[in-house]
Amino acid sequence: MQKLLDITFTAKTDTGLKRKRNEDCFVCSTLWNSYILTAVIDGVGGYTGGDIAAEIAGKTVMEYLNQRKPMGDLCQMLHAAVVEANNNIIDMHFQKNEYKDMACVLTVILIDSNEGLIYMAHVGDTRLYEYIGGVLNKLSHDHSPVGMREEMGLLTEEAAMNHPMRNVIERCLGEKELPLDTDYVETATFSLKKGATYLLCSDGLTDMVNSTHISNILSSEETVDEKAQNLIDSANELGGNDNITVLLIEVPNGSNDFEQPFLALQIPNGESHDEYQDESDNVLPTNYGNKKTICLEPKCISLSYIFLFIILFALLGFIIWMLHELNQVELEYNHTKSALAIILQQNSFGCSV
Repeated sequence: MQKLLDITFTAKTDTGLKRKRNEDCFVCSTLWNSYILTAVIDGVGGYTGGDIAAEIAGKTVMEYLNQRKPMGDLCQMLHAAVVEANNNIIDMHFQKNEYKDMACVLTVILIDSNEGLIYMAHVGDTRLYEYIGGVLNKLSHDHSPVGMREEMGLLTEEAAMNHPMRNVIERCLGEKELPLDTDYVETATFSLKKGATYLLCSDGLTDMVNSTHISNILSSEETVDEKAQNLIDSANELGGNDNITVLLIEVPNGSNDFEQPFLALQIPNGESHDEYQDESDNVLPTNYGNKKTICLEPKCISLSYIFLFIILFALLGFIIWMLHELNQVELEYNHTKSALAIILQQNSFGCSV
């Protein structure tokens, strides 16, 4: 557990009960004296090097921001850091053939404690939540067909958690090289609210533990460390199908006590892959259940998009029909008007004789 300006933050990760290795990692760091940088990164399972992709992403984002000063648009700076992380993963695809499919998803936030702002960059199905006043709000958007349908109200939370396609994602770092001006990376800015708790997590938590259960844990009087551990324990008690990573940030109602900076990139397996050695023997087999799946070629089309297209085409058809009907009415009106004019003209001639 660490503190900056009385903002308390902690992170924990666990392999879970079904996976052979932990391919998640997290960033939990103070930056530029009054900023907090945190991220949850989930290596895509079923492909060699998911953990390496996650580590590359975490290190790249930290190094990119550490080499700069907090000037200009910080949300754009965070966006650029994630784009560079993606492209570094792509570079590794060409260096070793066994890493050609490695990828990860992430949610990273930069907290400006002076201005009271949160900058977010996000790709995939890791999540950012805000818990305040007994209400749990999801601030990020899942880049997955099931997640989007849930957000649109087409699926209940329970149905989404049990959906056979819940692990299919439509965006990840390592899918393709990205330009700096891409909108592939979701970004947003939020107000840092006093008395709020912010939760970053991998889908190993949210696929197992529903929002009501999460809220009950976050509302307890336990320490932030205990809450984080309880979330992980709950996911394992409910099956522990995937790696579980939880990062909590608690904002007090107001204080200005500054403590010593803290810097950490947590690599769960205890070893940094600085040389990215071949570890294919330790990678989860590709036929293992509950792994994350990338929609690449052919690209998956969300059912929610299909539903939206049907509505739009129906609306377009209705508009065309209405225009046609209005045109017919106008033609009939003009025809009737002309006929009446002729009749009136004939009657006028008759009266003058």
